[in-house]
Amino acid sequence: MNEYWYISWWTIFEFLDKKAHNSAKKIIWDCLTSGANIDFFKPIYKIENHKEEIIKIKENIVKIIINLNNNSIIAGFTFIKKKS
Repeated sequence: MNEYWYISWWTIFEFLDKKAHNSAKKIIWDCLTSGANIDFFKPIYKIENHKEEIIKIKENIVKIIINLNNNSIIAGFTFIKKKS
């Protein structure tokens, strides 16, 4: 088992994905994840804090970068607006 997964990878992904999706919905409303990457740098035992950076690329595309536990995990999500 990877030493970074003291909290399961699924729990971390679910937390990050929900957090990023909620932020993206505030900007471009109904959207889908078009890309995601998560980089693990240090083991974590619990989710303590996070910072978000929101980058609006186009009217219908937004990128969310989340820094979890002071650089322990950095994740990037790209969302595109659903066509209506």
